[in-house]
Amino acid sequence: MKKLYKNNEIWKFLMLIALIILNYSCKKLIEIDAPVNEIIGSKVFNSEASVDAALNGLYITFRNQFDGSIGFLPSFSSDELNDNAGGFISFNTNRIGVDDGFNSAIWKNSYDLIYQSNSIIEGVQLTSFLSVGKKNQLLGEAKFMRAFNYFELVNFYGDVPLITATDVRITSIAARTSIDLVYKQIITDLKDAQFLLDDSYLGPDRSRVNRSAANALLARVYLYKQEYGNAEIQATNVINNASVYQIETLSNLFLKSSKETIFQIANVNGYTNLAQTFIANTNPVSLPNCSFTDDFISAFEPSDQRKMNWISVKTIKNTPYFYPYKYKKLSSSVNLQPECLIVLRLAEQYLIRAEARVMQGKLTEGRDDLNVTRRRAGLLDNTQVSKEELLLAIEKEKRIELCVEFGHRWFDLKRTKRADQILSLVKSAWKPTAALYPIPLIELNNNPNLTPNPGY
Repeated sequence: MKKLYKNNEIWKFLMLIALIILNYSCKKLIEIDAPVNEIIGSKVFNSEASVDAALNGLYITFRNQFDGSIGFLPSFSSDELNDNAGGFISFNTNRIGVDDGFNSAIWKNSYDLIYQSNSIIEGVQLTSFLSVGKKNQLLGEAKFMRAFNYFELVNFYGDVPLITATDVRITSIAARTSIDLVYKQIITDLKDAQFLLDDSYLGPDRSRVNRSAANALLARVYLYKQEYGNAEIQATNVINNASVYQIETLSNLFLKSSKETIFQIANVNGYTNLAQTFIANTNPVSLPNCSFTDDFISAFEPSDQRKMNWISVKTIKNTPYFYPYKYKKLSSSVNLQPECLIVLRLAEQYLIRAEARVMQGKLTEGRDDLNVTRRRAGLLDNTQVSKEELLLAIEKEKRIELCVEFGHRWFDLKRTKRADQILSLVKSAWKPTAALYPIPLIELNNNPNLTPNPGY
């Protein structure tokens, strides 16, 4: 794939084409045809090879979903990125329409993934030709994928239909389920995955989920649920596996071979779509597609090495535009080491445990966890002693450490109920109802039992 978006005009043209495609591709909730290049549903379960093909199709769909717009759209919704090219202005201004194509794609693609997961779970349980170990592995991976996508959905939309079967007669008219009940299913799926999966990885590049991936996501879920003791336990399970997971150097962290990676998205070309989106084009008068907000750049301490390693700059008419540079390889022809898009990594687990410990009154231990990523960044240890100061320091550290990664900043502002306070200062059009994305109009029209989110 060649370098994308050579100038803003091409960027806008591609956005228009994408919207046209999405307009024709969005179908009734979960009422989808079997993709011609994938094997799903009852066709899967005739042989072990066909089951493997179904699982491979699930990972391909996951890659297409998350190494794409869903990986960075929340960064426009929060206070991380400015949209310079206009392709995502509705997310940047928090004025997403119910007919927005990218928002519709988030919903549809998430439920496509859930449908594929449900198909594998249903079919594998009925097979007689798979060994117990093979069944466990397949079920564990599918349940992790279902949990991951429901976690994303509830944090984008709030209450969403909870679908754990493949019968379209039921799923196509499913009503919204409360966030609490969806989280209950997420936790159940991840606990099942912990039991079903092994500690070891299948394959060399950590692109198939294992027990540690389930531990890591469950730690995040418990943090969001304010079950801080459980969040600490699950994060510790990952952190203590020090022979496998280690804090990497800043320069090696986002490489395919990174020891910090818990789960990453495989690719055969050695580069990510995210790099192609973020890295500025070579036209000397063309703005980067996106750039960090001034507020974000000012959050760095002067000696923070992450600013030098993870951010690049393009200057136009004496104005600097700082843009994300965590992923640096633009194509297979670029002479850099291979990269994969990281979904889960060790640094987040330290920051989850830091917050969980501070919320339990374990201030010293929480501060120690906070300082792990600070030391890696070349910063002095945090020495604050109050709970309130430490929580703000952890929030700031997560903002910098996990910037433009899977919507962490957007989700954190909402779950801590600080979105209104923070975003109203930097976004003129901000309103509280913008904290949830709109339920897509096409879904509301096709499903009489769906209701819109407030404000849309």
